Amino acid sequence: MKDKILRCFVFGTFLLAVVLLSGMVSAAASAPTAVLFTDNSTSLYDEGHFVINWTNASVDTGYTVYIWVNGVMFNPVAVNSSGGDVTSGVAGFSYTNATQANYTFTIEALNGTATFGANATNVSMYIDTTSPGMTIAVPATGWKSGSLTLHANSTDALSNVTSSTIAYGFSNSTENFSITTPGTCAWAGVTATGYNCSLTFATSGLADGNYTLWFNSTDAVGNLGYVDVAIGVDNTVPTVSVSKSTSATSSVTVDYSCTDAGSGVATCALSSSSGTFSGNKVSGLTCGTSYDITITSTDGLANSGTSTVAMTTSGCSSNTGGSSSSGSSAAVWTTHSVDDATFSQGYTRELGANNRIQVSVGGTIHHIGVVSVATDKVTIEIASDPVTVSLAPGEDTKVDVSDDGFYDIYVLLNSIVNGKADLTIQKISEAVPEGAGSVATTGEDLTPEQTGAGTDSSDDEGRSLTWLWIVIGLVVIAAIGLGVRSRKQ
Repeated sequence: MKDKILRCFVFGTFLLAVVLLSGMVSAAASAPTAVLFTDNSTSLYDEGHFVINWTNASVDTGYTVYIWVNGVMFNPVAVNSSGGDVTSGVAGFSYTNATQANYTFTIEALNGTATFGANATNVSMYIDTTSPGMTIAVPATGWKSGSLTLHANSTDALSNVTSSTIAYGFSNSTENFSITTPGTCAWAGVTATGYNCSLTFATSGLADGNYTLWFNSTDAVGNLGYVDVAIGVDNTVPTVSVSKSTSATSSVTVDYSCTDAGSGVATCALSSSSGTFSGNKVSGLTCGTSYDITITSTDGLANSGTSTVAMTTSGCSSNTGGSSSSGSSAAVWTTHSVDDATFSQGYTRELGANNRIQVSVGGTIHHIGVVSVATDKVTIEIASDPVTVSLAPGEDTKVDVSDDGFYDIYVLLNSIVNGKADLTIQKISEAVPEGAGSVATTGEDLTPEQTGAGTDSSDDEGRSLTWLWIVIGLVVIAAIGLGVRSRKQ
């Protein structure tokens, strides 16, 4: 009896061991494999929503796939398809959390007796919901012109922007800018320049006006960072207007203004070829003389604009024209002054009749004037001691006005245009050839003292008149004598 009982105990113990061993073998399920994140931007970073898929070829019936997040069981019973092959072993798990952190997902196949971590696969994922931080180092807000330097920085603490680019562009309220698509700047690690993005941009491609210069960049997850700065583009010089308000024999009063629609007027100044300036008045001028009056203006970006007009003082008669010249044939001259440097280099101008150019030779004022203009000839007077010549186009004249044996003034008639003489004048110093006169011309010399017949005729006429008066006087004396004698008789 005891043996029978012993045999039954041993057999029961064996059966119990078999049952227990069977349970232990069934707990040895394989860990899920081929874990995939299928609803995220990259394999490492996401904005907070995950769909996780896995496969397991040996998960038997009765085993459950558990999901752990950072060591805490999140889903005690995840969906797991049956069948044990790669296709039917794919399942899905969705998880959402927008808190930025590093998340570790543990996917484990267990039955009721297995321990945590025995058949597990771990996958880590960062959540990044913050846009890249962006700054514009250059330019600062304000007006710009010419070539514009652009410096920008873009940083991201988690997913970074190293695989992306920084975009930039210009926009304004009317969108009337020539950049139709944004430009790009390849992101670079901060180097010695201190910037992630450095480039230059020609503002000539933009119309003058106010703009918003913007930059943006995306991180590896797709978060967008944006920054902008207000600038103005001004590549246009200021507008300058100038006109004569009043004039006197020795001064002109000038009305002028400067405007700039962009960066504004910085300077607006008057200058003249001669005279002194006080406010908008130029004094110390010569009567009947034309002067170049110039207004120069700069804007806030140093764009500079000028306007020059010729202004003439009130006229004066010949002999009171404010110079040392005399003997002019014109009743009233309009005089245009030329400085010595311009005269020495050569000066070309169109002059009508009774217009003259004032120059200085050896400290003495002289004039080159147009007496008359015909269709094919121009009569020109060079004074102080007047020299008159007739020139056809292409003919010229040299005159020694200082009587020092050197020709001082050169005059060339280039052409006759619309009733005006196109003249070139120049200061020269050319020795007068031996035996030559003070005037050398390829035209016709009309100076009275150099026309011999005219001088002799005038002298003969004077002598004839003298003898006529002598004869008349003698006749009168004889008549008086005869009358006295007759009374005595």
